[in-house]
Amino acid sequence: MKKTILTTSFIICCCYFGKAQELTQGQSIKEEVLKVFGGKTALQTVKTFAYTLEKGVPDQPKTAEKVMLNFTKRFIKKTFEKEGKTISHIYQNGKGWEMKQGKKTPLTDKLTKRLTNNFFYNFIGMLQDNDLQWKFIKNTTYRAQDVRIVRVMNDEHQLDLFVNKKGEVVTSSTPNESGKYNYYADEYEYKAVGKGIRFPLIFRVFKAGKCTYEGMFKNVVVK
Repeated sequence: MKKTILTTSFIICCCYFGKAQELTQGQSIKEEVLKVFGGKTALQTVKTFAYTLEKGVPDQPKTAEKVMLNFTKRFIKKTFEKEGKTISHIYQNGKGWEMKQGKKTPLTDKLTKRLTNNFFYNFIGMLQDNDLQWKFIKNTTYRAQDVRIVRVMNDEHQLDLFVNKKGEVVTSSTPNESGKYNYYADEYEYKAVGKGIRFPLIFRVFKAGKCTYEGMFKNVVVK
C-alpha cells in the first residue's frame, strides 16, 4: 500500500514538473516573439491599431475592409462594402452592432464572436494579454527552417504558433481532434508600422500544400 502511494505521488510530481516546464519554455518563447514585434514596453503603449485589409482567393479580385481596434476600450469597428452599400460592424460596451444606411441593429452572436476574435488573433492584442497561457508543444521544421510550436490559449481560444530561431511567427494553426493541422496561416513581410512596432503585413493560408486564401495589411496606423 505504501509503495503504491509513493509510486502515485511520483507520477503526479513528474506530470506537474512536465507541465511547469512546458509553460516555462512557452513563456521564454513569448519573450522572443515580444522582441520581434517591438518589445514588451512598446507593445503595452499601443492603444489602437487601424488598417485596411485586402483579402481573398489568389488570382481573384480582392475585397477590402477597414478595421480599427482599440485594445484599451475593447472597441472594434470593421467597415466594408456589400452590394453597393457601406456596412459597419461595431463592438462596444460588450455588445455587437451593425450600422447600415443610418440604421443600427444588433449583430448576431455568431457575428459578434467573429468580430471580438480579433482581440485574440491579432498579434498585438495577443501579446498584450498577460492572462493568456503559452505552452511549449514540440520542436519541428516548417518552410525549411527549425521552429518551436507554442500553444497560446485561454478558456475560449487556442492557437498554435510556429516560431523560428529569430522569434518570428512563421505560421499558425489549430490542431484537429486527432492533433493534426488541416491548414497553415503563413506570415510574411515583417515591417515597421509605427511606435517601434513590427508586424507581418502579408498572410497566406495553405491547405494540402496549396494557397487557398491570402491577405495584405495596408495603411496601418498604430497609436
